[in-house]
Amino acid sequence: MPEPEPPSAPAQPSQPTDERSEVAGGGEGDLPRGIERSEVAGGGEGGLPRGIEHDCRIPAVDGLLLGATTFEPAGAGERKAIVIASATGVPRERYRPFARFLAQHGWSVVTFDYRGIGDSRTGRLKSLDHTMYEWGAKDIAGVISWIDQTWSPTSIAAVTHSIGGQVLPFAPNHGRLGGLLAIGSQKGYWRLWSGFGSLLCLMFFRAIPLVVRLLGYLPMRFAGCEDLPPKAALEWSRWGLHHDFVDREGRSLNDHHAAFAAPILALSFADDPYAPPRAVDKLLEFYRSAPREHRHFQPAQLGVKAIGHSGFFAGPASQPLWQEASRWLAHTVR
Repeated sequence: MPEPEPPSAPAQPSQPTDERSEVAGGGEGDLPRGIERSEVAGGGEGGLPRGIEHDCRIPAVDGLLLGATTFEPAGAGERKAIVIASATGVPRERYRPFARFLAQHGWSVVTFDYRGIGDSRTGRLKSLDHTMYEWGAKDIAGVISWIDQTWSPTSIAAVTHSIGGQVLPFAPNHGRLGGLLAIGSQKGYWRLWSGFGSLLCLMFFRAIPLVVRLLGYLPMRFAGCEDLPPKAALEWSRWGLHHDFVDREGRSLNDHHAAFAAPILALSFADDPYAPPRAVDKLLEFYRSAPREHRHFQPAQLGVKAIGHSGFFAGPASQPLWQEASRWLAHTVR
């Protein structure tokens, strides 16, 4: 299902639908042209220093350069790190407020764009053969390796949003992770929705191959996301129509999730139409080797009118949830 833009979030800059130029090397320091370094001084929430941020390129395991942003604490101390894995077609900018919050609380954080999305997209969208499986197996894996090699942290955790929780275990080095905070991460199988929502999911996933055949890609800007490369879209459709994670030949990919053993905290919200509790619970079942906890919230419990699928990352209204997440991460990932 589409990942909607939260009502309070600013619209993403418009970009051409089918053209994207690759950023060439030769920029200042270790950064390619088109990627700027920026240091942000104090002025964070609650009087805490905001730390240092900069945009960069991080190599995936196959060498493809991913657009990324790092957030580092202002003070020296024990290094612990977090990688944030985005929702479908969502550029990393959406996660900046939460990444800043985590950096204020001592975490070194990386946000990044999957291949074919945002600053990681190169060339014509129709010609890209990127898959969702690669988002985990090559992109997340590359970011984890970069974190280890660059920062040498004592511990690494993952924060996933929606599809991020589905593709994370495809990273062969996920054993390096000490914990997973999953926000609205679900198994997208259409039967896990109820009533009319189930029918909408079925129609959506069945329509994807037709749209891709017609246009050569999957348009997603109507939902506040970026358009998807064709193979990624077809894989999304396949997973939405099947109760398991399967490849093109129908072979199960579930063993990747079963091998993940770090503790998991999943958060879901009653007004999120894209991650109903049953779908969140189903995804957690695939992580059968991991200690798992699922906390489900009504917006009123948190003193807000709405959270939805992306509201957790929206900003100040999410502070109570951010504090709860921070406490869990600090206690669990050591």
